[in-house]
Amino acid sequence: MQYFIGIDIGTTHTKAIACEASGKVVVTYKEGYKKEKIEGIEQDAEEIFQAVCGLMQQVTAFMKGKGTLAAVSFSSAMHSLVAVDERGDALSTLWTWADNRSVAYAKKLQQSPEGKTIFEQTGTPLHPMTPLCKIAWIRDNDPALFAKAHKFISIKEYVFYKLFGQFIIDHSIASATGLFNIHTLSWSKEALKFAGIDESKLSKPVSPLLVVAGLQQSFCDQWGIDAQTPFVPGASDGCLANLGSGAIAKGEVALTIGTSGAIRQTVRSSKTDEKERLFTYILNDDYYVSGGAINNGGIVLKWWMEQMLQDENIEDKDFDKFFDAIGKIPAGADGLVCLPYFYGERAPVWDADAKGAFVGVTAKHSQAHFMRAVAEGICFAFAQLAKILEENFGPISRIYASGGFIQSSTWVQMLANILQKKITVNNAADASAFGAVCMAMLATKNINSIEEVKKLIPPDGKDYLPDESTREVYAKRFEVFDTLYEKIENLRI
Repeated sequence: MQYFIGIDIGTTHTKAIACEASGKVVVTYKEGYKKEKIEGIEQDAEEIFQAVCGLMQQVTAFMKGKGTLAAVSFSSAMHSLVAVDERGDALSTLWTWADNRSVAYAKKLQQSPEGKTIFEQTGTPLHPMTPLCKIAWIRDNDPALFAKAHKFISIKEYVFYKLFGQFIIDHSIASATGLFNIHTLSWSKEALKFAGIDESKLSKPVSPLLVVAGLQQSFCDQWGIDAQTPFVPGASDGCLANLGSGAIAKGEVALTIGTSGAIRQTVRSSKTDEKERLFTYILNDDYYVSGGAINNGGIVLKWWMEQMLQDENIEDKDFDKFFDAIGKIPAGADGLVCLPYFYGERAPVWDADAKGAFVGVTAKHSQAHFMRAVAEGICFAFAQLAKILEENFGPISRIYASGGFIQSSTWVQMLANILQKKITVNNAADASAFGAVCMAMLATKNINSIEEVKKLIPPDGKDYLPDESTREVYAKRFEVFDTLYEKIENLRI
Protein backbone atom coordinates (compact mmCIF):
# COMPACT_ATOMS: atom_id res chain seq x y z
CA MET A 1 0.00 0.00 0.00
CA GLN A 2 1.21 3.50 -0.85
CA TYR A 3 0.41 6.30 1.56
CA PHE A 4 0.71 10.09 1.50
CA ILE A 5 1.40 12.52 4.34
CA GLY A 6 -0.16 15.97 4.61
CA ILE A 7 1.23 18.38 7.20
CA ASP A 8 -0.70 21.52 8.17
CA ILE A 9 1.39 24.10 10.05
CA GLY A 10 -0.98 26.35 11.98
CA THR A 11 -0.63 29.16 14.50
CA THR A 12 -1.74 27.08 17.51
CA HIS A 13 -0.68 23.58 16.46
CA THR A 14 0.65 21.47 13.60
CA LYS A 15 -1.35 18.50 12.32
CA ALA A 16 -0.22 15.53 10.23
CA ILE A 17 -2.41 12.99 8.48
CA ALA A 18 -1.55 9.87 6.50
CA CYS A 19 -3.90 8.79 3.72
CA GLU A 20 -4.18 5.85 1.38
CA ALA A 21 -4.32 6.53 -2.37
CA SER A 22 -8.11 6.21 -2.10
CA GLY A 23 -8.21 9.24 0.20
CA LYS A 24 -8.99 7.19 3.29
CA VAL A 25 -7.36 8.70 6.37
CA VAL A 26 -5.24 6.09 8.14
CA VAL A 27 -3.93 8.11 11.08
CA THR A 28 -3.93 11.68 12.42
CA TYR A 29 -1.56 13.31 14.89
CA LYS A 30 -1.48 16.83 16.32
CA GLU A 31 1.25 18.72 18.18
CA GLY A 32 0.60 21.97 20.06
CA TYR A 33 3.21 24.60 20.85
CA LYS A 34 4.38 24.84 24.45
CA LYS A 35 5.85 28.31 24.24
CA GLU A 36 3.13 30.93 24.52
CA LYS A 37 2.83 33.48 21.79
CA ILE A 38 4.14 36.89 22.82
CA GLU A 39 1.09 39.15 22.96
CA GLY A 40 -0.61 36.56 20.78
CA ILE A 41 1.42 37.48 17.71
CA GLU A 42 4.97 36.11 18.00
CA GLN A 43 6.14 32.50 18.06
CA ASP A 44 9.32 30.40 18.06
CA ALA A 45 10.07 29.12 14.54
CA GLU A 46 12.38 26.38 15.81
CA GLU A 47 9.71 25.01 18.16
CA ILE A 48 7.31 24.75 15.23
CA PHE A 49 9.95 23.00 13.13
CA GLN A 50 10.52 20.50 15.93
CA ALA A 51 6.76 19.89 16.04
CA VAL A 52 6.85 19.06 12.32
CA CYS A 53 9.76 16.66 12.89
CA GLY A 54 7.98 15.02 15.81
CA LEU A 55 4.85 14.45 13.76
CA MET A 56 6.83 12.96 10.87
CA GLN A 57 8.43 10.62 13.39
CA GLN A 58 5.04 9.55 14.78
CA VAL A 59 3.39 9.02 11.39
CA THR A 60 6.27 7.08 9.83
CA ALA A 61 6.62 4.94 12.97
CA PHE A 62 2.90 4.12 12.90
CA MET A 63 2.99 3.29 9.18
CA LYS A 64 6.13 1.13 9.40
CA GLY A 65 5.34 -2.22 7.86
CA LYS A 66 1.91 -1.02 6.73
CA GLY A 67 2.85 0.71 3.50
CA THR A 68 5.33 2.71 1.45
CA LEU A 69 5.55 6.49 1.75
CA ALA A 70 4.73 7.93 -1.68
CA ALA A 71 5.02 11.68 -0.98
CA VAL A 72 4.76 14.42 1.64
CA SER A 73 3.19 17.84 1.15
CA PHE A 74 2.57 20.91 3.29
CA SER A 75 -0.09 23.41 4.20
CA SER A 76 0.76 26.40 6.35
CA ALA A 77 -0.73 29.59 7.70
CA MET A 78 -0.17 32.69 5.59
CA HIS A 79 1.59 36.00 6.31
CA SER A 80 4.19 34.73 8.81
CA LEU A 81 7.65 36.29 8.86
CA VAL A 82 10.99 35.47 10.46
CA ALA A 83 14.42 36.96 9.75
CA VAL A 84 17.16 34.34 9.31
CA ASP A 85 20.92 34.26 8.80
CA GLU A 86 22.91 32.45 6.08
CA ARG A 87 22.53 29.13 7.91
CA GLY A 88 18.77 29.49 8.08
CA ASP A 89 18.79 30.11 11.83
CA ALA A 90 16.24 32.54 13.21
CA LEU A 91 17.39 36.04 14.11
CA SER A 92 13.93 37.07 15.32
CA THR A 93 10.72 35.61 16.61
CA LEU A 94 8.18 34.43 14.04
CA TRP A 95 5.55 37.11 13.47
CA THR A 96 2.09 35.72 12.69
CA TRP A 97 -0.71 37.23 10.61
CA ALA A 98 -2.09 38.83 13.80
CA ASP A 99 0.86 41.22 14.16
CA ASN A 100 -0.45 44.75 13.59
CA ARG A 101 2.57 46.88 14.51
CA SER A 102 2.98 47.99 10.87
CA VAL A 103 -0.52 49.46 10.62
CA ALA A 104 0.83 52.91 9.66
CA TYR A 105 2.58 51.42 6.62
CA ALA A 106 -0.60 49.68 5.49
CA LYS A 107 -2.59 52.89 5.80
CA LYS A 108 0.03 54.78 3.81
CA LEU A 109 -0.33 52.25 0.99
CA GLN A 110 -4.13 52.29 1.17
CA GLN A 111 -4.10 56.03 0.55
CA SER A 112 -1.62 56.06 -2.34
CA PRO A 113 -1.55 55.22 -6.08
CA GLU A 114 1.49 53.08 -5.27
CA GLY A 115 -0.68 50.92 -3.03
CA LYS A 116 -3.29 50.42 -5.73
CA THR A 117 -0.60 49.25 -8.15
CA ILE A 118 0.82 46.84 -5.58
CA PHE A 119 -2.63 45.40 -4.85
CA GLU A 120 -3.39 44.93 -8.54
CA GLN A 121 -0.08 43.12 -9.02
CA THR A 122 -0.10 40.99 -5.88
CA GLY A 123 -3.77 40.34 -5.14
CA THR A 124 -2.94 40.77 -1.46
CA PRO A 125 -4.95 43.35 0.52
CA LEU A 126 -2.98 46.25 1.97
CA HIS A 127 -2.92 45.32 5.65
CA PRO A 128 -0.36 45.05 8.48
CA MET A 129 -0.69 41.25 8.37
CA THR A 130 1.45 41.20 5.21
CA PRO A 131 5.20 40.56 5.18
CA LEU A 132 5.36 43.58 2.84
CA CYS A 133 4.38 45.94 5.66
CA LYS A 134 6.24 44.00 8.35
CA ILE A 135 9.56 44.23 6.49
CA ALA A 136 9.06 47.97 5.94
CA TRP A 137 8.45 48.34 9.69
CA ILE A 138 11.63 46.42 10.53
CA ARG A 139 13.63 48.59 8.10
CA ASP A 140 12.64 51.76 9.97
CA ASN A 141 12.26 50.49 13.54
CA ASP A 142 14.87 47.75 13.90
CA PRO A 143 17.65 48.70 11.45
CA ALA A 144 20.13 46.34 13.14
CA LEU A 145 17.92 43.31 12.45
CA PHE A 146 17.15 44.59 8.96
CA ALA A 147 20.87 44.85 8.14
CA LYS A 148 21.75 41.51 9.70
CA ALA A 149 18.98 39.48 8.03
CA HIS A 150 20.11 37.23 5.18
CA LYS A 151 16.51 36.42 4.25
CA PHE A 152 12.98 37.25 5.35
CA ILE A 153 10.97 34.04 5.15
CA SER A 154 7.76 32.30 6.25
CA ILE A 155 7.46 29.35 8.61
CA LYS A 156 7.11 26.88 5.72
CA GLU A 157 10.31 28.21 4.11
CA TYR A 158 12.04 27.82 7.46
CA VAL A 159 10.97 24.17 7.61
CA PHE A 160 12.04 23.47 4.02
CA TYR A 161 15.46 25.02 4.54
CA LYS A 162 16.05 22.88 7.61
CA LEU A 163 15.03 19.75 5.67
CA PHE A 164 16.71 20.43 2.32
CA GLY A 165 19.11 23.36 2.69
CA GLN A 166 17.21 25.35 0.03
CA PHE A 167 15.49 28.72 0.36
CA ILE A 168 12.34 28.17 -1.72
CA ILE A 169 8.81 29.55 -1.42
CA ASP A 170 5.79 28.12 -3.18
CA HIS A 171 3.74 30.48 -5.33
CA SER A 172 0.77 30.09 -2.98
CA ILE A 173 2.53 31.34 0.17
CA ALA A 174 4.36 33.96 -1.93
CA SER A 175 1.04 35.25 -3.25
CA ALA A 176 -0.02 36.13 0.31
CA THR A 177 3.08 38.21 1.12
CA GLY A 178 2.09 41.40 -0.69
CA LEU A 179 5.45 41.15 -2.48
CA PHE A 180 4.66 38.70 -5.29
CA ASN A 181 3.22 39.52 -8.71
CA ILE A 182 0.60 36.80 -9.25
CA HIS A 183 0.35 37.59 -12.97
CA THR A 184 4.06 37.23 -13.81
CA LEU A 185 4.96 34.78 -10.99
CA SER A 186 7.85 36.99 -9.92
CA TRP A 187 8.62 39.39 -7.09
CA SER A 188 6.96 42.78 -7.61
CA LYS A 189 9.48 45.57 -8.21
CA GLU A 190 7.07 48.14 -6.76
CA ALA A 191 6.50 46.10 -3.61
CA LEU A 192 10.22 45.43 -3.16
CA LYS A 193 10.90 49.15 -3.44
CA PHE A 194 8.32 49.93 -0.75
CA ALA A 195 9.80 47.30 1.57
CA GLY A 196 13.32 48.55 0.91
CA ILE A 197 14.75 45.20 -0.21
CA ASP A 198 15.74 43.35 -3.38
CA GLU A 199 15.04 39.78 -4.47
CA SER A 200 18.16 38.47 -2.74
CA LYS A 201 16.43 38.96 0.61
CA LEU A 202 13.63 36.59 -0.39
CA SER A 203 13.44 32.92 -1.35
CA LYS A 204 13.22 31.51 -4.87
CA PRO A 205 9.55 31.21 -5.97
CA VAL A 206 8.58 27.70 -7.12
CA SER A 207 5.46 25.85 -8.20
CA PRO A 208 3.32 24.49 -5.35
CA LEU A 209 3.55 21.17 -7.22
CA LEU A 210 7.35 21.08 -7.46
CA VAL A 211 8.78 17.73 -6.38
CA VAL A 212 11.77 18.23 -4.09
CA ALA A 213 14.11 15.35 -3.23
CA GLY A 214 17.39 15.06 -1.36
CA LEU A 215 16.18 15.09 2.24
CA GLN A 216 19.09 15.52 4.64
CA GLN A 217 20.38 12.15 5.81
CA SER A 218 19.81 12.79 9.52
CA PHE A 219 16.06 13.06 8.90
CA CYS A 220 16.08 10.01 6.63
CA ASP A 221 17.61 8.05 9.50
CA GLN A 222 15.16 9.41 12.08
CA TRP A 223 12.07 8.69 10.00
CA GLY A 224 13.23 5.59 8.19
CA ILE A 225 12.55 6.98 4.72
CA ASP A 226 14.56 7.27 1.52
CA ALA A 227 16.38 10.51 0.68
CA GLN A 228 14.63 10.57 -2.70
CA THR A 229 11.13 10.48 -1.17
CA PRO A 230 9.16 13.23 -2.96
CA PHE A 231 8.44 16.30 -0.84
CA VAL A 232 6.02 18.86 -2.30
CA PRO A 233 5.88 22.49 -1.07
CA GLY A 234 2.09 22.57 -1.30
CA ALA A 235 0.14 25.76 -0.66
CA SER A 236 -1.42 27.97 2.00
CA ASP A 237 -3.94 26.66 4.51
CA GLY A 238 -6.76 28.77 3.09
CA CYS A 239 -6.26 27.61 -0.48
CA LEU A 240 -5.88 24.01 0.59
CA ALA A 241 -9.03 24.19 2.71
CA ASN A 242 -10.90 24.78 -0.54
CA LEU A 243 -9.19 21.87 -2.23
CA GLY A 244 -9.55 19.54 0.74
CA SER A 245 -13.24 20.29 1.25
CA GLY A 246 -14.04 19.79 -2.43
CA ALA A 247 -15.07 23.40 -3.08
CA ILE A 248 -13.54 23.50 -6.55
CA ALA A 249 -16.39 23.67 -9.08
CA LYS A 250 -17.93 26.91 -10.37
CA GLY A 251 -20.36 28.34 -7.83
CA GLU A 252 -18.92 26.40 -4.88
CA VAL A 253 -17.26 28.16 -1.95
CA ALA A 254 -15.57 27.01 1.24
CA LEU A 255 -16.39 28.74 4.52
CA THR A 256 -14.44 28.27 7.72
CA ILE A 257 -15.09 29.62 11.21
CA GLY A 258 -12.68 28.90 14.00
CA THR A 259 -11.10 31.64 16.09
CA SER A 260 -11.29 33.81 12.97
CA GLY A 261 -12.93 32.88 9.67
CA ALA A 262 -12.83 33.01 5.89
CA ILE A 263 -14.92 32.43 2.80
CA ARG A 264 -13.13 31.48 -0.42
CA GLN A 265 -13.90 30.50 -4.01
CA THR A 266 -11.68 28.50 -6.38
CA VAL A 267 -11.35 30.29 -9.73
CA ARG A 268 -9.34 30.03 -12.95
CA SER A 269 -8.49 33.74 -13.23
CA SER A 270 -5.98 35.95 -11.39
CA LYS A 271 -8.47 38.83 -11.59
CA THR A 272 -8.40 41.12 -8.56
CA ASP A 273 -11.38 42.91 -7.02
CA GLU A 274 -11.55 46.50 -8.34
CA LYS A 275 -12.54 47.84 -4.91
CA GLU A 276 -9.73 45.94 -3.14
CA ARG A 277 -12.13 44.05 -0.87
CA LEU A 278 -11.03 40.48 -1.66
CA PHE A 279 -7.73 38.64 -1.79
CA THR A 280 -6.58 36.59 -4.79
CA TYR A 281 -4.08 33.88 -3.88
CA ILE A 282 -2.54 31.08 -5.95
CA LEU A 283 -3.63 27.48 -5.33
CA ASN A 284 -1.51 25.73 -7.95
CA ASP A 285 -0.29 26.23 -11.52
CA ASP A 286 -3.83 26.52 -12.92
CA TYR A 287 -6.10 27.69 -10.11
CA TYR A 288 -6.50 30.66 -7.78
CA VAL A 289 -8.54 31.21 -4.65
CA SER A 290 -10.38 34.49 -4.13
CA GLY A 291 -12.22 35.53 -1.00
CA GLY A 292 -12.02 37.31 2.30
CA ALA A 293 -10.84 36.54 5.82
CA ILE A 294 -12.39 37.96 8.98
CA ASN A 295 -10.79 38.46 12.39
CA ASN A 296 -14.00 38.07 14.35
CA GLY A 297 -15.18 34.46 14.42
CA GLY A 298 -15.39 32.16 17.42
CA ILE A 299 -13.04 34.43 19.34
CA VAL A 300 -15.89 36.93 19.72
CA LEU A 301 -18.23 34.35 21.27
CA LYS A 302 -15.43 33.20 23.57
CA TRP A 303 -14.75 36.82 24.58
CA TRP A 304 -18.43 37.38 25.36
CA MET A 305 -18.67 34.26 27.51
CA GLU A 306 -15.52 35.15 29.42
CA GLN A 307 -16.11 38.88 29.89
CA MET A 308 -19.88 39.25 30.02
CA LEU A 309 -20.87 35.90 31.55
CA GLN A 310 -17.67 35.44 33.57
CA ASP A 311 -17.28 31.90 32.23
CA GLU A 312 -13.54 31.32 32.25
CA ASN A 313 -13.86 27.63 31.38
CA ILE A 314 -15.23 28.17 27.89
CA GLU A 315 -13.28 26.37 25.17
CA ASP A 316 -12.70 27.76 21.67
CA LYS A 317 -15.07 25.20 20.13
CA ASP A 318 -17.61 25.02 22.98
CA PHE A 319 -20.32 27.05 21.27
CA ASP A 320 -23.35 25.11 22.57
CA LYS A 321 -23.39 27.09 25.84
CA PHE A 322 -23.63 30.30 23.85
CA PHE A 323 -26.40 29.15 21.55
CA ASP A 324 -28.41 27.51 24.35
CA ALA A 325 -28.64 30.96 25.93
CA ILE A 326 -30.19 32.59 22.85
CA GLY A 327 -32.61 29.87 21.82
CA LYS A 328 -35.76 31.81 22.73
CA ILE A 329 -34.73 35.04 21.00
CA PRO A 330 -36.31 35.39 17.53
CA ALA A 331 -34.34 35.72 14.29
CA GLY A 332 -33.21 39.31 13.91
CA ALA A 333 -32.81 39.82 17.69
CA ASP A 334 -35.87 42.11 17.83
CA GLY A 335 -34.14 44.82 15.82
CA LEU A 336 -30.71 44.71 17.48
CA VAL A 337 -27.79 44.63 15.02
CA CYS A 338 -24.12 44.06 15.88
CA LEU A 339 -21.06 45.08 13.91
CA PRO A 340 -18.67 42.51 15.45
CA TYR A 341 -15.39 44.27 14.71
CA PHE A 342 -14.09 43.74 18.25
CA TYR A 343 -10.61 42.76 17.05
CA GLY A 344 -10.31 45.17 14.12
CA GLU A 345 -11.25 43.65 10.78
CA ARG A 346 -9.83 42.32 7.60
CA ALA A 347 -12.23 41.73 4.70
CA PRO A 348 -13.89 43.65 3.28
CA VAL A 349 -12.76 46.85 5.08
CA TRP A 350 -9.11 45.89 5.81
CA ASP A 351 -8.99 48.18 8.84
CA ALA A 352 -6.86 46.99 11.75
CA ASP A 353 -8.30 49.81 13.90
CA ALA A 354 -11.97 49.09 13.14
CA LYS A 355 -14.29 49.04 16.16
CA GLY A 356 -17.43 47.07 16.96
CA ALA A 357 -20.87 48.52 17.60
CA PHE A 358 -24.48 47.70 18.49
CA VAL A 359 -27.32 49.67 16.88
CA GLY A 360 -31.03 49.61 17.58
CA VAL A 361 -30.62 49.15 21.34
CA THR A 362 -33.79 49.54 23.44
CA ALA A 363 -34.77 48.77 27.03
CA LYS A 364 -36.53 45.58 25.92
CA HIS A 365 -33.27 43.97 24.88
CA SER A 366 -31.85 41.40 27.29
CA GLN A 367 -28.37 39.94 27.46
CA ALA A 368 -29.62 37.07 25.29
CA HIS A 369 -30.63 39.60 22.61
CA PHE A 370 -27.10 41.00 22.56
CA MET A 371 -25.66 37.49 22.33
CA ARG A 372 -27.91 36.62 19.39
CA ALA A 373 -27.00 39.90 17.68
CA VAL A 374 -23.30 39.05 18.06
CA ALA A 375 -23.73 35.61 16.45
CA GLU A 376 -25.89 37.07 13.68
CA GLY A 377 -23.33 39.84 13.14
CA ILE A 378 -20.62 37.28 12.40
CA CYS A 379 -22.98 35.61 9.91
CA PHE A 380 -23.83 38.98 8.32
CA ALA A 381 -20.10 39.57 7.82
CA PHE A 382 -20.00 36.38 5.75
CA ALA A 383 -23.16 37.39 3.88
CA GLN A 384 -21.43 40.64 2.94
CA LEU A 385 -18.41 38.76 1.59
CA ALA A 386 -20.62 36.26 -0.25
CA LYS A 387 -22.35 39.20 -1.93
CA ILE A 388 -18.97 40.58 -3.08
CA LEU A 389 -17.88 37.16 -4.37
CA GLU A 390 -21.08 36.94 -6.41
CA GLU A 391 -20.42 40.40 -7.84
CA ASN A 392 -17.07 39.14 -9.10
CA PHE A 393 -17.71 35.50 -10.02
CA GLY A 394 -21.45 34.88 -10.31
CA PRO A 395 -24.02 33.04 -8.17
CA ILE A 396 -22.96 30.80 -5.29
CA SER A 397 -24.70 27.44 -5.47
CA ARG A 398 -23.22 25.60 -2.50
CA ILE A 399 -21.13 26.34 0.57
CA TYR A 400 -18.82 23.74 2.13
CA ALA A 401 -18.34 24.46 5.83
CA SER A 402 -15.44 23.54 8.09
CA GLY A 403 -13.84 24.71 11.31
CA GLY A 404 -14.85 24.51 14.95
CA PHE A 405 -18.24 26.12 14.36
CA ILE A 406 -19.59 23.04 12.55
CA GLN A 407 -19.85 21.38 15.97
CA SER A 408 -22.80 23.68 16.64
CA SER A 409 -25.68 22.73 14.34
CA THR A 410 -27.54 25.82 15.58
CA TRP A 411 -24.82 28.14 14.31
CA VAL A 412 -24.54 26.38 10.95
CA GLN A 413 -28.33 26.62 10.50
CA MET A 414 -28.27 30.32 11.43
CA LEU A 415 -25.61 30.89 8.78
CA ALA A 416 -27.67 29.03 6.16
CA ASN A 417 -30.70 31.16 7.04
CA ILE A 418 -28.82 34.46 6.81
CA LEU A 419 -26.97 33.59 3.61
CA GLN A 420 -30.05 31.85 2.17
CA LYS A 421 -27.71 29.21 0.77
CA LYS A 422 -27.36 25.46 1.19
CA ILE A 423 -24.44 24.63 3.47
CA THR A 424 -22.75 21.23 3.36
CA VAL A 425 -20.70 19.82 6.22
CA ASN A 426 -18.92 16.88 4.63
CA ASN A 427 -16.98 14.03 6.17
CA ALA A 428 -13.57 15.06 4.89
CA ALA A 429 -10.64 15.03 7.27
CA ASP A 430 -9.11 18.30 8.37
CA ALA A 431 -9.58 20.23 5.14
CA SER A 432 -6.17 21.92 4.90
CA ALA A 433 -4.14 18.83 5.82
CA PHE A 434 -6.22 16.73 3.42
CA GLY A 435 -5.69 19.42 0.77
CA ALA A 436 -1.95 18.97 1.28
CA VAL A 437 -2.36 15.22 0.71
CA CYS A 438 -4.18 16.02 -2.53
CA MET A 439 -1.28 18.25 -3.63
CA ALA A 440 1.12 15.37 -2.99
CA MET A 441 -1.07 13.13 -5.15
CA LEU A 442 -1.25 15.74 -7.92
CA ALA A 443 2.49 16.38 -7.93
CA THR A 444 3.30 12.66 -8.18
CA LYS A 445 0.60 12.02 -10.82
CA ASN A 446 -1.43 9.73 -8.57
CA ILE A 447 -4.36 11.93 -9.57
CA ASN A 448 -4.37 14.01 -12.74
CA SER A 449 -6.61 16.98 -11.92
CA ILE A 450 -8.16 18.74 -8.95
CA GLU A 451 -11.56 17.62 -10.20
CA GLU A 452 -10.57 14.10 -9.12
CA VAL A 453 -10.31 15.30 -5.51
CA LYS A 454 -14.09 15.05 -5.07
CA LYS A 455 -13.81 11.27 -5.53
CA LEU A 456 -11.44 11.13 -2.55
CA ILE A 457 -13.80 12.85 -0.11
CA PRO A 458 -16.11 10.56 1.92
CA PRO A 459 -19.78 10.89 0.90
CA ASP A 460 -22.83 11.36 3.10
CA GLY A 461 -22.16 14.82 4.46
CA LYS A 462 -24.96 16.78 6.11
CA ASP A 463 -26.80 19.54 4.25
CA TYR A 464 -28.35 22.56 5.99
CA LEU A 465 -31.10 24.20 3.95
CA PRO A 466 -32.16 27.82 4.56
CA ASP A 467 -35.40 28.44 6.46
CA GLU A 468 -37.57 30.54 4.16
CA SER A 469 -39.52 31.95 7.12
CA THR A 470 -36.46 33.95 8.22
CA ARG A 471 -35.62 35.36 4.78
CA GLU A 472 -37.45 38.69 5.13
CA VAL A 473 -36.32 39.60 8.64
CA TYR A 474 -32.69 38.77 7.88
CA ALA A 475 -32.79 40.68 4.60
CA LYS A 476 -33.90 43.79 6.50
CA ARG A 477 -31.20 43.40 9.15
CA PHE A 478 -28.56 42.85 6.46
CA GLU A 479 -29.51 46.15 4.79
CA VAL A 480 -28.57 47.87 8.05
CA PHE A 481 -25.38 45.83 8.51
CA ASP A 482 -24.14 46.26 4.95
CA THR A 483 -23.59 50.02 5.29
CA LEU A 484 -22.98 50.22 9.03
CA TYR A 485 -19.18 50.38 8.97
CA GLU A 486 -19.00 53.28 6.52
CA LYS A 487 -21.61 55.20 8.54
CA ILE A 488 -19.80 54.94 11.87
CA GLU A 489 -16.19 54.82 10.65
CA ASN A 490 -15.56 58.45 11.61
CA LEU A 491 -17.17 58.17 15.06
CA ARG A 492 -14.18 56.49 16.70
CA ILE A 493 -13.05 57.64 20.10
